[in-house]
Amino acid sequence: MQSLDDLEPDHADSVSKHALQLMAELEVPATPPNFTVWFAYVLGHSAALRKTIDILRSNDRKFDKALNRELYNTFLKAATGSVGEVAQTISGELDAILVNVRNDVSGAIADSAAHSEELIEVGRTLRTAKDPQLALKRLADELTRATERASALEAKLVEASGELDGLRTSLEQAELRSRTDSLTGLANRGAMESFLRTAQINAMESGDALSVFLIDVDHFKKFNDTYGHQLGDQVLRLVAKCLQEGIRDGDLAARYGGEE
Repeated sequence: MQSLDDLEPDHADSVSKHALQLMAELEVPATPPNFTVWFAYVLGHSAALRKTIDILRSNDRKFDKALNRELYNTFLKAATGSVGEVAQTISGELDAILVNVRNDVSGAIADSAAHSEELIEVGRTLRTAKDPQLALKRLADELTRATERASALEAKLVEASGELDGLRTSLEQAELRSRTDSLTGLANRGAMESFLRTAQINAMESGDALSVFLIDVDHFKKFNDTYGHQLGDQVLRLVAKCLQEGIRDGDLAARYGGEE
């Protein structure tokens, strides 16, 4: 994907003018975050942002301050956190693995060339030798070395494949942690908001109803103060378990925050 910094000046100017024109038509205040949203919309790099705004426009939604802020926070705010940090670490490890594999393959190619030259030389010796035994022994030795080199390369590639699997697992686990509330095991607020965005788009497209239930534990602060936070945590886990067991396959149970 083309970076915004790589845009040609004329293209950037055209996109900016179109974005400002749309903002004026829709009465969107020309603040920097709002302009960022509509610049990205006109540019078209975010299919999800474009689709969401198109649906909102078709429903004649007013792009007020709250809606524009939601669009900015949802689609354009810089992503940070454990997944990004792990991805950066994995990128470095992956580079190292690829360098090692590249070196191993380069060495194997060089060995293969040397092996071919040796076989050619053995062939010449066989044709001219009075006693072929020495030439045959030389041929057997070279074939043994070639087999050993192939086995060593295979072992290195198997090791590299295992390292790649480990990196993939680490990234998947980091992504799961970033979307899961550590106390209750439910989806966290970020995962809930992502799920809700998709559900809203689907509901707007299909015209189906969309329901959200927000519940909390009554008098939870008093319970914590009376019986302690450890027991309060157990209550939250119990409530989370009941919710998780009671939802349908297409639903999501999440911890919004605190006891909510």
